[in-house]
Amino acid sequence: MQGVGIADESLTAILTTTDDVFVLIDEIAVAAGQQDIAAAEISTHSEKVASLANQNSYRAGQVAEIAGHLHRLTYSTE
Repeated sequence: MQGVGIADESLTAILTTTDDVFVLIDEIAVAAGQQDIAAAEISTHSEKVASLANQNSYRAGQVAEIAGHLHRLTYSTE
């Protein structure tokens, strides 16, 4: 009968460990999903930053053109 008790304890330990593994797998799946969401947000924000940088570059070019035009106007009136 002692063998049956040991087998029962072993099976109980296996079931407990299996349940623990399933919990860990669920946690990993949730974390992976959160990382996917974070990566998508980072990508979106990176695209926005790139777009704003492009707009800023365009505006800087316009400012340079205006400054050049004002410079030419200043020297043409002298």
